[in-house]
Amino acid sequence: MPLGSPSHAPASPPRSAAIGVDFGTSKLCVALSRSVRIVDNPAGERTTPASVAFDCQQVLVGNDAFEQGVLNCANTVQAVKRIIGRTSSQVKDSLTNKSNLVQISAESILCFPSGMKKLDGKVAIKVSYKNEEISVFPEEVAASMFSMARKVAETHLGCAVSRVVVSVPSSFNNEQRLATKQAAELAGMEKISLINEPTAAALQYSAVSNFLTKEKLLVVDFGGGKLDVSLVALQAGTLEVLATSGCPTFGGYDLDMWMVHLAAEKFKQSHNVDILDDRKALVRLLRACEKAKKTLSLLPETFIEVDNLSGNIDFRMKISKRLFTQRWSCVLEKEIYFHVSRCVSEAGLNLKDVDKVLPVGGSMRLFGLEGYLIKIFGSKLTKTVNQDECVAAGAAIKAAMLEEDEQFAQVAVREISCHPIYMLTGNHIDDLTFGRTRIPFNHTISGSRSRRSPIFHEKVSYLLPGAEASSCTLNRENSMPTSKRYEINFEVDDDGIFNASFKTSEAITHFAGPRAFSLRERRLGRKMKSRIEGFEKDSQKEAARVEAMVQLEEMVYCVRQEVAALMEKMRHSESECEDVLAWLEDHQTASKKDCRAKRLQLKKLVSNLSEWKRKEGKLLKRLIDKRGGKKRRST
Repeated sequence: MPLGSPSHAPASPPRSAAIGVDFGTSKLCVALSRSVRIVDNPAGERTTPASVAFDCQQVLVGNDAFEQGVLNCANTVQAVKRIIGRTSSQVKDSLTNKSNLVQISAESILCFPSGMKKLDGKVAIKVSYKNEEISVFPEEVAASMFSMARKVAETHLGCAVSRVVVSVPSSFNNEQRLATKQAAELAGMEKISLINEPTAAALQYSAVSNFLTKEKLLVVDFGGGKLDVSLVALQAGTLEVLATSGCPTFGGYDLDMWMVHLAAEKFKQSHNVDILDDRKALVRLLRACEKAKKTLSLLPETFIEVDNLSGNIDFRMKISKRLFTQRWSCVLEKEIYFHVSRCVSEAGLNLKDVDKVLPVGGSMRLFGLEGYLIKIFGSKLTKTVNQDECVAAGAAIKAAMLEEDEQFAQVAVREISCHPIYMLTGNHIDDLTFGRTRIPFNHTISGSRSRRSPIFHEKVSYLLPGAEASSCTLNRENSMPTSKRYEINFEVDDDGIFNASFKTSEAITHFAGPRAFSLRERRLGRKMKSRIEGFEKDSQKEAARVEAMVQLEEMVYCVRQEVAALMEKMRHSESECEDVLAWLEDHQTASKKDCRAKRLQLKKLVSNLSEWKRKEGKLLKRLIDKRGGKKRRST
């Protein structure tokens, strides 16, 4: 450093930071808001399998869970996003409803490895944990994934994560959004926000051009469990969502299930063995089908291959892209065209008014779907962002905006409510939000007991046409005001969550939204929180046990190596003693001087042995202390 130059102390790490999480059906992706970069997981990969496994000692998450998903298939849960926040009746419908193309439900294999149970009014998943049968809720499974995401980010950042923005499909209803936020809360996160996945992708796309683009961007997001389409207007740092559409129950996993059913039928015809009740065989077949599906996006044909699928029988079936496109191209193109057209028309525009089309999601790579978009929009298709990571990056940008990062001070996002709110009064329906209502949204209804008003029988439905509805009811018995005047407030917050409250001069009663949770729901939340903490402690104990075993093994090898070296030195010393004895035998008339020289030789040998023992003792003591001896016993 030149003389006279000021000394700069190294910058201290921040006390807290924010992250964005792409909570996908098949993968989880984490991005840091600082510099907006994707975080590698412990396996060095940028995305993590959305898998959680329960075994006899701990809860495994991500790659560890996925890798043992075949042997422990009865206790490995995947694609929990497909069932989070859904009622038991909705889940049962998805398990039983089968189309002409999809004969096996993805939920039956991925989400409920050992069956489903209705517990405390919610859907629960049966698993075996620590050799006991338990029932876990989808929120707990998702919380385990969010907890892993938080730890990975904190390891890279060197500080705690204080804020998280989680991406969700725009078609998520009220209960699904509430359940997702609750899962993040169970994972120990404090400031939790949601962002719609197409909006997050548009944010990252706009950030690549430093928010200077002025165009209408159509985001087509086809992932493992859903199809999401949004039209976003970009202008001078402002992102305004104009319209959304999509199918919340159709994704890449449904194509996998078709392949599984096709292969299972082929296996049954060839060997007269039905594997539909063999879960391990189905999971192995599913993984082979997933691999084949990806290969078919590159090659005209491939094989579905599984060694020893069932009964020591190997399975190999050729499948071609032609067969796949014959069965699915019309369905996929029709589905995509329908939602693209509806989204654009609801914005009051035509397809020609779209400036750019952004494909998002791994399933968009399948069977020429991007080519189909090119057929519709020509050269407007853009691939300037990574379609597997752009949602996580966009969520991280939103987190930075909420943290008031100067880098994004001039950026604004104007989101819309993806679900209209209807108020049912008797047989009369009032539309409280008119299509594409900007959020946050607030609407108040005032009334008086002196006026004839059926408000005490109201049922407020929060729904998307063609999707599952959320609803809440204000009952006369629970909410009859004693004061004459009252107000009912309906609100959709920045996260797209519907809140409703009943206000009088005496009190405020919340009957929809997170503040309306019943005492039973709050107790259940505390129960889930306690169990998640137990999962964390079990994982820490198992990690400490494995670490102790590794340290012990390392110590054994080090000690054995040092003992072998000492024994070699001892053998050399013993050889010198034998040489002196042999010298005495050969020199019976040796002089005093010669004997003295040999004595000095032996003294030097003894001195060397003492020095070796002293050094070896110190080394062994250091090894014991380092490998968990005194330090570990003292703790």
